[in-house]
Amino acid sequence: MTRSVVAAVLVLSSFAPGVAGSVLVVDALGGAPYTSIQAAVDAAANGDVVLVKAGIYGPVTIANKGVSVVADAGANVEIQGGVRIVETLAPHRVLLRGLVGKGKVQDPASVPEGLRLTLARGPVRVEACAFFGADGFSPFVDTVGSPGVRTDVALDLSMVGCDATGGDGAFTSGGWEWSAGGPGMVAAASSLALHDCTLAGGKPADADSEGEGGPGGAGLVAVDKGTLATLPTRVFAAGTTFVGHDGGVDFSCFAAGDGGDGAHLDGALVSAWFLDCSFVPGKKGACGGIGEDGVDVALEHGATRSMLPGAARGVVAASPVREGQALTLQVDAAAADACFLLAAVEGDWQLVLPLSGVLLTGPTFAAPLVPLGTAPTGGTFGVGVPVPLLPPGVDHLTVHLQGVFADPGGAWWLGGPATPLVLDAAF
Repeated sequence: MTRSVVAAVLVLSSFAPGVAGSVLVVDALGGAPYTSIQAAVDAAANGDVVLVKAGIYGPVTIANKGVSVVADAGANVEIQGGVRIVETLAPHRVLLRGLVGKGKVQDPASVPEGLRLTLARGPVRVEACAFFGADGFSPFVDTVGSPGVRTDVALDLSMVGCDATGGDGAFTSGGWEWSAGGPGMVAAASSLALHDCTLAGGKPADADSEGEGGPGGAGLVAVDKGTLATLPTRVFAAGTTFVGHDGGVDFSCFAAGDGGDGAHLDGALVSAWFLDCSFVPGKKGACGGIGEDGVDVALEHGATRSMLPGAARGVVAASPVREGQALTLQVDAAAADACFLLAAVEGDWQLVLPLSGVLLTGPTFAAPLVPLGTAPTGGTFGVGVPVPLLPPGVDHLTVHLQGVFADPGGAWWLGGPATPLVLDAAF
């Protein structure tokens, strides 16, 4: 592995279009110019970075701009009330990294999902985040658990190393769908690339002596008809786990809640491709004659799915990192793979089935593939890359990377994207 070549990639990338911008620092304890993430986002311009120190923060809305909201290295950042991304346009990108978003109901400033995307036409990259849907509020209002993540027209979304968990249903004497667990994720009219994620449905409420147990939340629900548009919904998932929750218990032993599906695809314009994924559907609730177990992948109204052969591959980058430090890359491949990096500007969501992946980058120079080495027997190895100093006047550099792999049989594979952020040492 030629570390000098990779370092040169970082330098070359610093001159790529769209990397200029400011760094706005947020600290809930007052040790920075901003104590609120929302205030920093409002002040940010396209291309800026909002660097967040550890703390608990209020809800965040990113509207009509492309900014990065990134937890500092080692910082635990919790956003109560969720993150909302609204009406973004290409080429402006939104990057979220290292955040925990928790939805909230009965609060007009919040969203019930941990993450909600609405009319996100530009690229959105989400890495190393966890999102939780709000639990049902009461037996009478907002009884159903909310999704961990919801998209309603998101044309270019990738999630790497993320968790999305649906909220639990609230107990209600009506039972049944009124007390359902929330899906881990609901995707409508959207294009998704999921790498090494876990999507888990929420727990439904159990029934009383008169009602029925609620259905368990599905790991993923994908539909083509959103509230704003009917568009193809395309899901590519690699190394991702889809977990449906068990159904609610029926104490009258008449009708238990259905178990949640691992993935539920509904609509003629819905297509999904699964590579090396795991499915854990929920069981129907106990003590119920009526009720059904969930399935790995449910298909309705003409939806299609393909199970791709082979193993998931990818490159994970530790981020953020300061100039002059080392950027740590973890390469996850199959044994004896020849491993490369594609270092480039961001491209559009392009499904490339011959490479069993989604191309999310586009080359910026003649020889974009940088060799990383040959994968050992276990398939995983680490690389430490020296980070050069940023050019004068440049506060940060966002590098767009994607793993590319060639197996011993001559087949090529695309891995998931990595978007490391290099900061000036002053931050």
